[in-house]
Amino acid sequence: MAGSYVLLPWTLFATAINGSVTSLINNMNLVTKIYFPREIFPFSIIGAAFLDYLLAFLILLVFMLVYHIPFYSTLFLLPLLLIIQTMLMIGVCLLVSSMTVFLRDIRFIVPLGLQIWMYLSPIIYPIDRIPPRFLPIYMLNPMASLIDSYRRITILGEPPLWNYLAVAALVSVITMLLGYRFFKRAEPKFADII
Repeated sequence: MAGSYVLLPWTLFATAINGSVTSLINNMNLVTKIYFPREIFPFSIIGAAFLDYLLAFLILLVFMLVYHIPFYSTLFLLPLLLIIQTMLMIGVCLLVSSMTVFLRDIRFIVPLGLQIWMYLSPIIYPIDRIPPRFLPIYMLNPMASLIDSYRRITILGEPPLWNYLAVAALVSVITMLLGYRFFKRAEPKFADII
């Protein structure tokens, strides 16, 4: 049960990114014929992943009630973590979806990259296993801080490590802005290349 708390946010992240990789290519008829904001396609994938996440989270809440697992007051921080994670997902989804238009083989590389990213995040192991001298470098991975924060607020009833969560928020904002900028610069070429 404890693994579900951190597996749900990772599943949301991985589902959104995997789905967005081919979101523009799969809708090439619309991309080439009508003009509208093309970022709708990756955003719709993120929205669908969020719907799956919410349903799974509701089921998890039911299990928590059935098995008398405590609800900690730190759960009120959950929306903050989801906002930071959403900014990161938007940036990565916009990057990979627009890059796939130009380099089609990215759709085969992304699942492998996500698998490696999962092992670089504290999903199957606690953050205590990381040697303290490597922790500042390890926490540059925004998902490491987010997953650790999810674990702290749900399982341990502790607040997140604010300094590392701030780094994750900063990296997420930068990723979102860079992803959006890259997407918008590449957008005029989508119809020609697809």
